[in-house]
Amino acid sequence: MAATTATPPYALLAAFTGPGCAGNQALVVCHRQALGSTAMQAMAQTLLARHPATACAFVSPMSQEANTAADYQLRSFHASGEILLCGHAALCAAHWLWQQIPRAQPLRFHLPACRQQLLAERHGEEICLELPANFLRPAQPPAGLAALLKGEIRACAHSQTLPGSLLVELADERVLRQFQPRAEALLAISRDCLLLTAASAAPDIDIVSRYFTPAYGTLEDPATGSAHAMLAIWWRQRLGDRPLHCLQASPAGGWLRIQQHQQGVRLWAQCTTIPIIHQPL
Repeated sequence: MAATTATPPYALLAAFTGPGCAGNQALVVCHRQALGSTAMQAMAQTLLARHPATACAFVSPMSQEANTAADYQLRSFHASGEILLCGHAALCAAHWLWQQIPRAQPLRFHLPACRQQLLAERHGEEICLELPANFLRPAQPPAGLAALLKGEIRACAHSQTLPGSLLVELADERVLRQFQPRAEALLAISRDCLLLTAASAAPDIDIVSRYFTPAYGTLEDPATGSAHAMLAIWWRQRLGDRPLHCLQASPAGGWLRIQQHQQGVRLWAQCTTIPIIHQPL
């Protein structure tokens, strides 16, 4: 990737944008060689304090000595640590790279944190991202969760691929949309990330969801790619093997489509570059 004096040191983008949806913001920092973990964490803390992003993605070309078919290494951080798999950071990184590369060829990212590879392809105005499937095992709802939600819980499941996430299907999407928890109340019930989902009554939406992460310092994530790798598996049996139109009904809102594909999940979403005033790092 050629560098010029006009190339900014970093970029701010939003993934999962769409009608009425501001999506989830990420910063993208590109380097010719991968930085060390300490340097990336320090830079992420500095940049995230300046901008309303939830993650900072660091992208560097893979070395010729690396035994991998990937084009770029991708590591993502929030203010307190590295993120194993960050879907919106990968989308933003792909969108930014395609703005620098003359032709929009597929991009393969190597994620050292979870030892996975992601494939990103451009489909018109959308990016198709292939994620590893996030398989589930049935679980019982934690004590007190139904009372906190004030609604009927149909089923629960824990993530097997990314431990620490609890999926909860609700009988009524209105309960999901109206839920206004406090971080302390959620943490008193469980320290797991809480993924709420329900079938949607809207004609242009198949499923709705919200994703709460108080144990990581943020009450609610605006839009979450890795959570939809769970939802694609969960809803396939009931809604069929087809792309599902999804709304993450956070205050910002996130719009995307998902479909299980072989041993992975395909996710389609749009990204937007946000103009910013750069400050010296």
